[in-house]
Amino acid sequence: MEHDGDFAAARRPVRRAFVAALVAGVIGASLLVGCGGDADPATGGVEGMRAVGVGGAAIAVPSDWRSNHVSCGTPLSDTYYSPVSRDCKSGTTPLVSSVAMATELPEELAGPDLLSPAGEIRGHEIRVSAAVCFQSDPGVCAQTFAVPDLDAYFHVTVRSTDGGEELVRTIRESLRVLEPDQRVVPFMAAESQTEVVSALEAAGLAVQIDRTTCPPTARCGPGVTRMDPPSGSVVPAGSSIVVRVVEPSSTRELRG
Repeated sequence: MEHDGDFAAARRPVRRAFVAALVAGVIGASLLVGCGGDADPATGGVEGMRAVGVGGAAIAVPSDWRSNHVSCGTPLSDTYYSPVSRDCKSGTTPLVSSVAMATELPEELAGPDLLSPAGEIRGHEIRVSAAVCFQSDPGVCAQTFAVPDLDAYFHVTVRSTDGGEELVRTIRESLRVLEPDQRVVPFMAAESQTEVVSALEAAGLAVQIDRTTCPPTARCGPGVTRMDPPSGSVVPAGSSIVVRVVEPSSTRELRG
């Protein structure tokens, strides 16, 4: 069964490499120097895009990309998500685009020469890998970049009939530092209402609980099912996040 939303990773164990193997075809990493903070908080400063983030930095992704739409760590559609290391294998590997976002560099990306200095943004060093592409149907391009002292790491993979190089570059160049009055809705591998509320409040966000009772004839997993705005969204500090909670029905239909 496919899962969508903030708690997809928690519902099914996942084991996901932060980055797939890439073949040669270096297109070069551009020097990233910027002032940051000038972008529209909703769009990331790019038309047709929306701002998403992790740690203290944000990027812009296409507005139709979904939040954390993964199964066993494998993206199911164009998505931005938080990689979680657990044990299971996905039964499918769709040809989709994605951005994996994390607060630290995973072990599989910890090679000393992977990320090289590439300028600064508002006094924070940016580090990038070489962007690499290979010809296939569709073509694939990918790149990793980070603002280490802001606990922000991004790995972009774009599959496209035109090779994906332009979108990788657009996402990379949209990188910016969050303003002091901005927050990121955190990714969480938890379904407990208490844990979710605590994490949101610790991030400087308010919480509104929306409770739904599972119908007597249905099978529902109790607990938090999703948030609105979803994980990864860039919002003003103090924003109210709607936490949707499913509660078990007090009665169940008896089947003969």
